Amino acid sequence: MLIGYLIMGHVSRQSRIATLLALSVLLVACAGASLPHMSARSSSSATAYSARIASIISSWESAGGSRDRRPPGWEAGPPEGAAVSAAWWGYQPADATVALQAAVDSGARVIVVPLMSGPWILSRTLDLRSGGLELVLEPGVVILAAKGAFRGGGDCLIQAHGAADFSILGYGASLRMRKSDYAKRPYEQAEWRHAISLRGAARARIAGLRIESAGGDGIYVGVQRREDVHVPCEDLTLQDLEILDSHRQGVSVISARRLLIEDSLISGSSGAMPMSGIDFEPNGNDPGFEDCVVRGCRIGGNSGAGILCVLSNLGADAAPVSILIQDCSIDNLLVAVWLRGLENHVRGTLTFAGTRFRGLQFLRGSSDFSVIFEGAR
Repeated sequence: MLIGYLIMGHVSRQSRIATLLALSVLLVACAGASLPHMSARSSSSATAYSARIASIISSWESAGGSRDRRPPGWEAGPPEGAAVSAAWWGYQPADATVALQAAVDSGARVIVVPLMSGPWILSRTLDLRSGGLELVLEPGVVILAAKGAFRGGGDCLIQAHGAADFSILGYGASLRMRKSDYAKRPYEQAEWRHAISLRGAARARIAGLRIESAGGDGIYVGVQRREDVHVPCEDLTLQDLEILDSHRQGVSVISARRLLIEDSLISGSSGAMPMSGIDFEPNGNDPGFEDCVVRGCRIGGNSGAGILCVLSNLGADAAPVSILIQDCSIDNLLVAVWLRGLENHVRGTLTFAGTRFRGLQFLRGSSDFSVIFEGAR
């Protein structure tokens, strides 16, 4: 009866939104989300990944080294093309920030973050670089936000701003922040302590990780401002991820070209509105969304919509929106998908192909914007 009352419009739009989200929070608290994680394709990737890391570590041991000790003769640098261990820069159990950042800054192409006696604790943001970097986390590794750190409202665990040609790979590994701590003093309330912040990043892949308890978004896909130009992320793949218990969104997509989010589980977003699984929502005058695909994902148990598209802030010169939701399961208890912000003659398409929903669907298009359904619904 309550849902019918809200849909019929007997309350204001603002009250409807607030009430729907409040009811969704209660439903999530009572029911939670129990969605499958690994697809057959993901499992195959994880097996190949573990074999690759085992081969790298074996090569160190054959040369007389180990996870935390360089092989003899490698002090001046490893052989060309060889992988290195981040622990060679001096792993410290209490705070591993210096070692991990030094490894990234070393210029090595493949950097393995090995399984040590404890987590890799970061007390400040890890900055990634361009140039073919592969940051490879051994299964079981946890990169953990230090307790009491990340006081700034925009302090992120890992960031890549303007970087290109890099990857973060971590099948069986985790990134973990301290969402519950950030809700209490001495922390100021904020929604931008993202686990991974990407701004104007290009040709990048993030795969295999479990991303937990972000103080903002699990992953933020945004623009980098270079003078008066808003540079979006381009050619970005987010694959085989578990993004759980984010404070705001599992993934916020502010602007992107050729984005693929594939075979991932996104669940449990709650805290700061809009609390969605994936939110496509530009800031003012951003270029928008071209060839963005969400494929084979399980999205559920988020306090807001499973997928939210708010397009009112698109720039006047933005290309037509092109978003495809393919072969996904959206089981979000109350609001599965919500499309808003077409009043400024936004052009484009939002296509659902082979996607199954559980929850309300607010998907009214316009004369300039089409909502297309193909297959299951």
